[in-house]
Amino acid sequence: SSLSRRNFYGTPIVHVNHLVKKVDPDTIAVNDVTLDLCENQIISLLEPNGSGKTSIFNCLIGMHKQTSDQIIIENEDGISFDTQTNIGMLRKSTSYCPQHVILLIY
Repeated sequence: SSLSRRNFYGTPIVHVNHLVKKVDPDTIAVNDVTLDLCENQIISLLEPNGSGKTSIFNCLIGMHKQTSDQIIIENEDGISFDTQTNIGMLRKSTSYCPQHVILLIY
C-alpha cells in the first residue's frame, strides 16, 4: 500500500498523488498536487483566493470527482481505499462543516 511508508510525522492516513481537478476542459482548479496527511498532524493550506484550496478539500471528501490520479484514505480499521472506487466508505469516514450555512428545504 502507498500508505505503508513513513515520513517525518508518521505513517500517512491520507495520500494524495498528483491530484488534478478540471472545472471544464480549459480551466484547471487544482494542478498536480501531491501530499500525505498523518494522524494527529495539523496542516494549513495558505494560498490566495481562487487557488484551489476548497477544490482540494472537496476532492478529499468526495464532493467533487478529481480529473486524474487518486486519493487513498485509511479508515480507523486500517483499511485503505481509493475515494473514487469506494465513495460509500469515504462517506462513513468523513464529516464536513461548511464555512457558510447551507439550509436544505425538504
